[in-house]
Amino acid sequence: MAEDEDSDELPIRLPRVPQLANEMRKALTGMPDRMRAEISFEFKKWQATQRDGREVLGVLNERYDLWVFECASPAPWIAAGFDTKEGALILGALLPRDVAVDAWNCAAHLARALGEEVTSLKIY
Repeated sequence: MAEDEDSDELPIRLPRVPQLANEMRKALTGMPDRMRAEISFEFKKWQATQRDGREVLGVLNERYDLWVFECASPAPWIAAGFDTKEGALILGALLPRDVAVDAWNCAAHLARALGEEVTSLKIY
C-alpha cells in the first residue's frame, strides 16, 4: 500500500520519522483485510482525482498539500500531505473515525510525521 515506487501512480509513503513509520507500518499490516481494503480504495480514488482540482484543506510550510482521507468503516481516517516538490503523498497519522479534523490538526500530524515544525500554514 505505501512506498510503491514502481507504479505509474503517485507514490504513497510512510512518515519520514523512523519511529512513526515503524508504528504506522505495524498498524497497517496488523489491520484486518477489510480495513486495509477501505484505505486502499480511498488512496486509489485520490490518485485518480488528485490532479483534477480537488480541494485541499491547506498548505503546510509552503510545500505540503493537506488531506484527510475519510475512509469507510471500519477503517480509520488518515491525515496526510502531498509533497509538491517530491510528488508523493506522505502519511501523517491514523485517526479515530468520525472525529472532525481541520487544517490545523492535519498540519500538526503531518509536521510530526515529517520531523518538521509548522512554520507556515495556509488554510482554504
